[in-house]
Amino acid sequence: MPVIDLRTYLRDAHMLLMFALGITYFVFFVTTLETVKTHVERMLTKLYMNGSYTGRHFRVGEATTCTGITTSAGESIEHRSYGA
Repeated sequence: MPVIDLRTYLRDAHMLLMFALGITYFVFFVTTLETVKTHVERMLTKLYMNGSYTGRHFRVGEATTCTGITTSAGESIEHRSYGA
């Protein structure tokens, strides 16, 4: 009977393989989740910025096309600043 059995070496090889695969899985999932999060943030930012620009553009266009409309203070809507 040998001092160290063959199963000992197989267990050691299995543990080393599982350690390497565990590190690989961890790095893969962390980078995947971070990449997906970044892409979602960029997509939502572009949608938000596009919506803000479109809304501001619509308000300015509306103010220039509605001539002759006055506010309750009597000033013309054409001369109001909409922050554009």
